Order: sequence, then C-alpha cells, then structure tokens
Amino acid sequence: MPMKPQNTKRAVKVLPIQKDDYVVWDDVVSQLGRRVRKARETWIMQTRVGGKTKRKTLGVCDDIKVAVARLLAQAYLDELFKPDSGASDNTTLADFAEQFLADCQSQWKPATLRGHSHNLSGQILPFFGKSSIAEIGRGDVLDWQRGLAVSAGTRNRALAVLSSLMRHAELTGLRPPGSNPCAGLRRHKSGFKAEYLNASGYRELAIALKDETAAHPVEVAAIRFLILTGCRRGEAEGLMWSMIDKNRAALPDAKSEPRAIWMGRPVIKLLAGLPRTGDYVFANGNIPALRARVTALWNRLRVQIGKSKLRLHDLRHSFASVAVNAGLDLQVVGGLLGHSDLGTTAGYAHLDEKRVAAASQRVGVHLDAALSPVKWRRKSNITIYETYLDSRLRMDAFCKENNLDPKRFQKELADWRKSQDKRRAGK
Repeated sequence: MPMKPQNTKRAVKVLPIQKDDYVVWDDVVSQLGRRVRKARETWIMQTRVGGKTKRKTLGVCDDIKVAVARLLAQAYLDELFKPDSGASDNTTLADFAEQFLADCQSQWKPATLRGHSHNLSGQILPFFGKSSIAEIGRGDVLDWQRGLAVSAGTRNRALAVLSSLMRHAELTGLRPPGSNPCAGLRRHKSGFKAEYLNASGYRELAIALKDETAAHPVEVAAIRFLILTGCRRGEAEGLMWSMIDKNRAALPDAKSEPRAIWMGRPVIKLLAGLPRTGDYVFANGNIPALRARVTALWNRLRVQIGKSKLRLHDLRHSFASVAVNAGLDLQVVGGLLGHSDLGTTAGYAHLDEKRVAAASQRVGVHLDAALSPVKWRRKSNITIYETYLDSRLRMDAFCKENNLDPKRFQKELADWRKSQDKRRAGK
C-alpha cells in the first residue's frame, strides 16, 4: 500500500508522531490512516465536516486488507456527505447471504467458497437467518457464540465468515461503516498442537519411505518433496513441469498469492529421477487420485513410525522448526514458506532472492542427511570419529546431535586422522 508520513500541508490536524503512537496516511484515500499505537495497528478515518473533526476507527489492520479499508473509508465519507443514502432495514441476513457469496466468490478459491457456504448454512443462518442485517448487534453475536455446539475450530471459522459478511454489508450500505458487531471478539483456542519430527523421527520415516518406494514411487516422491521444501500439500499436487526454472518453482496461484518454492540440490535430484509422463510433476493430471493414494500411504507410514497423529501438513511445521534451529531468522523462514499475512509480509517484502535460495539449499541438505539413516558398524569398538565419517551430517549438525563441542571435536578429529595415517604408514 502506498502510504506516506504525516503531511504538514494537510488541513486535518492529526496526532503528533511519537515513538509508540503515530499515524501514517494513505496516498489513495487521504482521510485513511494506519494508526500505530504500541504493538497495535488500526485503520482510522479522519476528516472535517461543518468545521468539526470526525474520526472513526475502522478495525485492526491485521483483520482488514488495504483495499477493504479504503472502501470502508470511502463508504464512511459517503455517509457523512450523503446522509440520504441510508440502508434498507428490511434485508434479512438470509437474503444478504446469497448476495455476499455471489459478490465475493471471485476472491476465494473453490475450497474456501465451499467452507464459507457450509459455515453459513450450518452455524450462521439457523440463528441469524430471519434477523435484519442492519439490526444485529454485538450482544446478538455473543449469544450466538455461546449457543454454538461445535468445535473451537469450527466456531472460529464461523465467526470469521460472519465478520466478513458484516464488513461486506458495510460496503454495500446495509450497515453503517465501522459497525461490524464481530470486530474485536476473541477467538476460542482450539487446543490443537502440531506434531514435529526430530532427527530420530526423520530417520524412521526415511526407512519407512524406502520400503514403499518400489510399490509407490510417485507417492513416496511427493511426500519427500513436502519434507524437503516445506510447501503445502496442494502446492505439490498442482506442481507442473512448466513451473520449474532451475532451482525455483513459480506457483501462479498459491494459497493467497503467487509465490516461489525454492529448491536445493536434494530436491532437484529428486525431481530429476521422476519420469515426465505428463504436465504435472506428481499427479499426472489426476490430482484427486494422487491425493487419495498419498493419504492412504501416509496413514500407514505414520502408524508405522509411531506417530499416529502426525499430519502431512506437520511436515511443513517440522521444516520450519529445522530452519529456525539451523540458525535462520523468522523473516527468512517466512520467505521459504510463502506466508502472506501482513506482519510476515512487511518483514520479508524486500528479502534478497539469493538469500532465500541459499536458505532452501541449506535446509534441504540438512533434511536429506536426516532422511539417510546412519549405517552403524557392527564392531563394538567404533570411535565417535568413525561414526562421524560414516554419517552424512555436517560437522556442526553432528556435534549438535551428539552434544559435542564443535571446536574441540574438530581438533580431536584432526589428531585422530594423523594417528590413523601414522598407523597405516607403520604397516
């Protein structure tokens, strides 16, 4: 969003810029501002009517995109200067729900549209269907929340859909701007905790995948691709050969916007071993069939490695965990994962692509090593130095896994090598 600091030439007097409380004004709708107050950022609309300053808080910046904030601000201005354009009090939420879905469906993916429709028919319309869209207040929403006999996740999604519907009602003039009764309501914690794979878990998964390679080569390759890139399942399923350019896969239609999947040597080697029998890398054009086969295989694998609750999406969480523990900062990790929320985007919007590519290479090599089980020698007197040489881990990763001091281990390894050279020379 093209924003600008306070302009002293403007007629509207605004808050002075301070360390923890200042306003940045929009270049498109000059009355719209992003107010930064300590750790909270909100959209505000400020203008003058009849010699008096009018200010309105539109909502939290993380919940309202720039384009929507501009529309809300313009709608508020229209209401101030055109009071005769009031909304009808007769439109029910059930009537408006159809318009909401029709107006906004082009902004959503098919799965999102299905989910919103399900929330409307299952949780929202039974309670609010006959209510006037203009008269629904915060108390009504709180009563509705308390009466929902669904999981915390479903309750949160239903609240988000209702909030989006109310914002659209403001844009269409059925409600006053800034009157969303869902704004600021806390979402319930779902209690869900993601599963993570450690080094031991990766080794067990590698063994299980190897045993399935002959029978299910494409499905195993798809799972390994998810492990090594941290991409979303749908992104891997829709990946086409034409999207791949050297060490990058350019996705034109990711979850929220186009993005790139950066691929290190392990990923490139994996793809090089796949046959090009169609346009798609893994699905060969039949994505539903691939999804069913991968799901069936994954359900067996996770039970086999003793992690029956491990989801395929948890491979993405594990990728991020490995990246952070490898020393990458959160901004780089966000770039690798293609996060699109405002906070993350603001942090890595100008991230150097070479840095992201190098990061992908580093994480991929680490995971490739983790997926290659160490071949332990059978003799009982094996040394730690022989163990290191038999492994495919980098020295820093090996030392971390075995609780060793890297500098000391490097020196002792050099001394051990010298002793082995002398022993062989003596023979």
